[in-house]
Amino acid sequence: HQLGIAFAVLDRMQREGVECLELVYRCLIEACGRCGDTERAVEVLTTMHRAGITPDSSVYNCLFRAFSMDVRVFLIMDVLVVVVVVVS
Repeated sequence: HQLGIAFAVLDRMQREGVECLELVYRCLIEACGRCGDTERAVEVLTTMHRAGITPDSSVYNCLFRAFSMDVRVFLIMDVLVVVVVVVS
């Protein structure tokens, strides 16, 4: 589906050394939320950190919205732990 295409584009950009802006990651997190794929949304957050990009509040808002659309909302606690560890 379309989300797979978006991740394929991100992978290609990374392989070719194209620097991704925070906006790219934020939009991908939002797309994951719309598709109900919170696990991939967290993967995007991890990828941002590895790329040296510090997520801002708009990124975390997208992430929390993604989880709010997921019936497995209890997983948000794991994300909060990641956020606290990263921010600390």
